[in-house]
Amino acid sequence: MTGLLLTLLIGVGPSLAASPASTTVDAALTVRLPARKSTFAMGEIIPLELEFCGRAGPDYYFSTATGDRLALSRERYEVTPAGGSDDPMAELLSSVGIAGSVLSGWHPLDGSPLILRVHLNQWVRFTKPGSYRLVVQSTRLERYSREPAPTLTSGPVTLDIETAKPEWAAAEMARAVAALDGRGPLTPREGAAILQHLGTKEAALALVSHYGTGGRERHLEWLAGLVASSYRAEIVKAMEARVDAGRPLPPGFVRDLALLRSLLDSPKGSYAERFERQKAAECDYTRRSIEGLVRMKPSVADLSAALVVLEDPPDAACESSFTSLLEADPAASRDAFLALPAATQALLHEHRWTAIGGPWAQPAVEALYESWRGDSRFPGAGDAALRRLAGLTPSRGRALALEEIRTGAHGLAPDTLLSLVEDPIAGLDDALRVRYRAARSDDARAAALWLIARYGSSGLAPLVRAELERPSPCDAEAAALAYLLKHDPRTAFERLQPGFDRRRPGMCVVPPWGQIAPRYWDDRVEDALIDQLGDREPRLVVDAAQTLQSHGSARSKVALLERFARWAEECRGRGEELDASWPSRSQGPFSPDSPAIVENALVNALFENPRIALTAADMDRIRGLCVTSSCRHDVDARARSRRGP
Repeated sequence: MTGLLLTLLIGVGPSLAASPASTTVDAALTVRLPARKSTFAMGEIIPLELEFCGRAGPDYYFSTATGDRLALSRERYEVTPAGGSDDPMAELLSSVGIAGSVLSGWHPLDGSPLILRVHLNQWVRFTKPGSYRLVVQSTRLERYSREPAPTLTSGPVTLDIETAKPEWAAAEMARAVAALDGRGPLTPREGAAILQHLGTKEAALALVSHYGTGGRERHLEWLAGLVASSYRAEIVKAMEARVDAGRPLPPGFVRDLALLRSLLDSPKGSYAERFERQKAAECDYTRRSIEGLVRMKPSVADLSAALVVLEDPPDAACESSFTSLLEADPAASRDAFLALPAATQALLHEHRWTAIGGPWAQPAVEALYESWRGDSRFPGAGDAALRRLAGLTPSRGRALALEEIRTGAHGLAPDTLLSLVEDPIAGLDDALRVRYRAARSDDARAAALWLIARYGSSGLAPLVRAELERPSPCDAEAAALAYLLKHDPRTAFERLQPGFDRRRPGMCVVPPWGQIAPRYWDDRVEDALIDQLGDREPRLVVDAAQTLQSHGSARSKVALLERFARWAEECRGRGEELDASWPSRSQGPFSPDSPAIVENALVNALFENPRIALTAADMDRIRGLCVTSSCRHDVDARARSRRGP
């Protein structure tokens, strides 16, 4: 094992878990060949095992982010001698970039190993036989304090690469296709990886014929194999044949074909030139695929598959092709739409209407809404359908919304109804009272209360006060308080005071500002939150700061700065203690009563509220009020971002 031993001297910034003045870091990266061989054919999968291990103080950790090339990899793979290998992903990454954020965890430097398994083929494609030396560098070692951490470098691994024999390549091809067809011991992902890297013409054409196997999560891997292949002309010809065949295409197929066409036609063109070629090709292929479907008189299943393609938005200039397809057989299009998953129906309603909207669509939307029985906690396809009906026929949409307010028969989310019927409606008290009393769950009761808060008259005040006499979950209490803020503000503000006793079982432990503020906000509410900032209980201060961050006006800046100044005075001299109270990430979140969370919440509120304008002097003052080193690091980063380079 090749290790790295470092001694960090005084002057290095302290970690979130207060590091001592001198910290020893012993960290190492070891690369192994788990296949227990070092000789591989060109195009053969080369598995690697990366082991990270070490010991250090709590400021250090290994990021557990994926080692996949199509994410934000932390490793570099260096092969010598040069001239016998290339980067198979270079052209793809220069055309489409890489995935943005990835899920990542943290592994402590406590002597236990972190092991990642990757395929070298994602970074290195061998083009000549020979003996090669591989070294891996990694930036996976990080620090909670955001101070620099050293790069780890592995010891060398020797690889011997041979020319692939035709019979071996044919056997690999057969194994891969069997896996994609659901046969044999390999998974479809393993089969796709073989085809992606094998490098033969047969593998390239199999990537076309099996395109889409594995679903969307495998899409970039599939595209990587197509772009990296040296048989691009043959791939494009085969994909064009599928476009013209009059059968539905998998999502992403047309867009990927357009990219390959642009790379084939303009291999050395600029990115802008290729992009324009790609857009034009995508429209042409979309038109051709739709013409093929119309020619073959598509079934309901074919039309459903065509609608699923719209989950990936086409260029606006291409959308009319879908409209013509759907209008060709309105009844079949209606049935196809109703056969889609609810999530796809909602997406098409909300974001692809210009591609699908037309006379055929309104009967489909009506039928969807009529059959919808949703969960009032979460907007769904029925909510999207009612919003679309309100756009198509406002009087019809309003009538349906009013009926749903009265009955709740379709289970629409309250916010959907509140957005469709904004003005006060007289004469709803009796229906709302019946709906509230018929509720059989806390969520149904809360939904009824939110409608009462908007549409109920003062005559429902006894019902709402009675709700607050029982232990009410946060959402139900918030709705009741939003009603009382309009009809009995004295009672509402008494209950919203920090000193109100919230110890009863089942009661919200803090005033439910987070649910109230998005639906009811005025100067009195903001004043009450500013008052709550002055409380000594950390969780109440944090709750007030977070709500002001989202909803506070520009005048909240003064109150937040003044509260920060008082907090800094109260905690003066406790920086090391509060830094140490930040848990290592493996230990979970803060205690809600930790004073350190107040500092963090106040900084977030000041920097993240778009209505608060911070001057350079304000930012300097905020940094000066920081007690912990983590706060100073955070403010420095935010200030640099605002001031620019």
